[in-house]
Order: sequence, then structure tokens, then C-alpha cells
Amino acid sequence: MDINILKKNLPDYLALSMVLSYLAFHNIIIVFSGIILSFYLLNQNFIHSRTKSNNTKNKNFKESNIDNSSVLESNANKLIQKDYKIKLVDQVEELGYIPSKYDNDNDISAA
Repeated sequence: MDINILKKNLPDYLALSMVLSYLAFHNIIIVFSGIILSFYLLNQNFIHSRTKSNNTKNKNFKESNIDNSSVLESNANKLIQKDYKIKLVDQVEELGYIPSKYDNDNDISAA
């Protein structure tokens, strides 16, 4: 057997030997390690492709945040400058009662 082939397949054989080692050593931790290693080896290409795509997404996300920061600042300034009416909920929280629509009802007492 060529040494290059053995080096290439060594992790596969190692995972198999770790799982089968339960017959000799009766140690379940080694078996679980072998199972985890075999799942990693089966999904190695998928895992590496996902990490590469996540890295490119993170780079694109950071670049888009840099470009959008000026837009967000201008939108925030527009919202601050905008005059808005206080909503009824805010008035009830501040005053403690529901105010009347009419301003000249101040001298009328509730019956």
C-alpha cells in the first residue's frame, strides 16, 4: 500500500477504529469521538463551503453598513427635525387622565 493513500485515508480508518475500540476498551467516550470524527469527515466539503460563504457574506455586510451609515444619519436627522403631535397614549401617561378635545373645558367639573 502506498504511503500517500494511507495518509489520505488515515482519518477514515481512525474513526472506524475508534468506534470499534469499544469491544476492547469499553470506553464510550472514544466511541462518541469516533462518531463525531466520522460525521465531520462525511460533511467536510459542506462545512468548508458554508464557512467560506459566511465569510464573504460578512465582508459584504460590513461594506454595506459602511455605505448605509450616511443614509441612516440623514434619516435620523429628518426624524428629529420633524414636528409630530403627541399621541393620546403619551398624554394619558404624562397627565394621568384622558384630556378633552376642547381646550376651553378647563372650568367644567365632571359630574
